[in-house]
Amino acid sequence: SFPAIDLESIRSGYSSDDALARALDLHGHSNDALIVFSVGNNSPALKQTIATAVNKEMLVILISAIDDQQLTQGLGDSD
Repeated sequence: SFPAIDLESIRSGYSSDDALARALDLHGHSNDALIVFSVGNNSPALKQTIATAVNKEMLVILISAIDDQQLTQGLGDSD
């Protein structure tokens, strides 16, 4: 099986920028993959979530419509 967690639905109801990162910290594991879709606004919430994934040694795949320089800088060497 290939389990997936919708972090956005877990985060609903929380207004802080770190809600996604906290949900990932709770549910994510080393060697999991995080797929991030961004509209190109260098979202602080996504930046914190990517940092959490990198710290947990997760694979991060970033799909962005526009240059997300701040997000790409947070990716790990193997992402």
